[in-house]
Amino acid sequence: MKKLILSLVLLLGFNSYAQLNFSSYEKATLKLRNGDILIGEARITDDEKVNFRKSKGNKKQKHNYRTLESFRIYGEKDTLRFTYKIIAGKEPRLMRVLREYPGRINLYAIEYFNNTFRPGGTPTNPAVPLGEGVSLSTGVAVNASEYYLNKGNGFEVVKIGNDHPVFGKRRFKNALIEFFEDCPKLIEKVEENEFSRREMEAIVDFYITNCHS
Repeated sequence: MKKLILSLVLLLGFNSYAQLNFSSYEKATLKLRNGDILIGEARITDDEKVNFRKSKGNKKQKHNYRTLESFRIYGEKDTLRFTYKIIAGKEPRLMRVLREYPGRINLYAIEYFNNTFRPGGTPTNPAVPLGEGVSLSTGVAVNASEYYLNKGNGFEVVKIGNDHPVFGKRRFKNALIEFFEDCPKLIEKVEENEFSRREMEAIVDFYITNCHS
């Protein structure tokens, strides 16, 4: 019974994460679908839209997947890149770009968290230290990530799974084996548990180095 209760708590906690959003404007560059480049400040909203302004005091512009191709947000230590991708024919979702090998393979993530953080800043709840779960180099603390892959230059991506500490391990491994069926070397390492679920970037790099002609 205790194990069942713990599992339910963890599951509810994971499902209640909100996607990464920033509580304040940060320096940003936006690339619009019409080819225009906007330089100024941007903020990601909790409904996966992007508010942009040239500087504080300027009129705000709202963008979503219909007008926005991709954008970069500049933290104190690193740059976060985002784009919209389609999951199995559904409405495009906002994803962080982790790896892009144009024409070959690309890795994206939807990142979730319990407390609100901002690039280069500190958590709103000091009881949750940076470093819990996944920490971006900008100082954004992330509790869990869902990973998505595609090959070539397509707009649609395949969900591989998440790096939740309890749920989805078997499904994650099976998804990797199916997606990388053209790479026996990588499949062997996955089956031998040589890669953890938080090493997706290393997995993609291994594929590019060892398996992609």
